[in-house]
Amino acid sequence: MPVYSDINQTTPETKPLLIDIESVYQSINNILNTNLGERLFNPGFGSELESMLFEIMNNSTANRILNGTIRAINKWDPRIRFDRSQSKITPNYDENRYDVVLAFSVIGVDSTNFKYEGSLLRG
Repeated sequence: MPVYSDINQTTPETKPLLIDIESVYQSINNILNTNLGERLFNPGFGSELESMLFEIMNNSTANRILNGTIRAINKWDPRIRFDRSQSKITPNYDENRYDVVLAFSVIGVDSTNFKYEGSLLRG
């Protein structure tokens, strides 16, 4: 079984190394929070998430965001395998955000599914 590790970028003083699933969650955060063209020497890294958040809020845009998110993560982190039937992005009109649930498995990590949950704020 492979061991994935990564430097903790959020609180390196308390936990210097992330192992296995923690490093995968951090990788997802890095990909989603990096805009295309933003990373020096690797302008193709990241996602188009920010530009899609400024489009009209509806189910069609939510579906485009989900597809773009999965496409970006699949491109930059090959150890993740998404379960599209359990993954969804839903518009939350009252709070002007999209609610995110991404279900996935990780190659080499013994567990059936993990979930990345959060929200994407607009503007």
